[in-house]
Amino acid sequence: MEQKRRGGRPSKGDRADIKSRIPTDRRNKLYAYAELVGRPVTDLTAEVLVPWIDGLDLEQARLGEAQERLTIDEESKKTA
Repeated sequence: MEQKRRGGRPSKGDRADIKSRIPTDRRNKLYAYAELVGRPVTDLTAEVLVPWIDGLDLEQARLGEAQERLTIDEESKKTA
């Protein structure tokens, strides 16, 4: 049996929502901009956030956490 397509926007694929707290003045500016350009806030933020997430290097972050931290003795920094 053939499925009929319904009207509306095409799917953007599997999506999940996240929540972030930002300063109120920035939130107001974002919503004002979204209204001016006629775009949903979620689409605008995803356009910025997704490329940033794609650029994250998880392996490098794991290696950085595994490295021993060096401390500097304040006395050894003093010169005569």
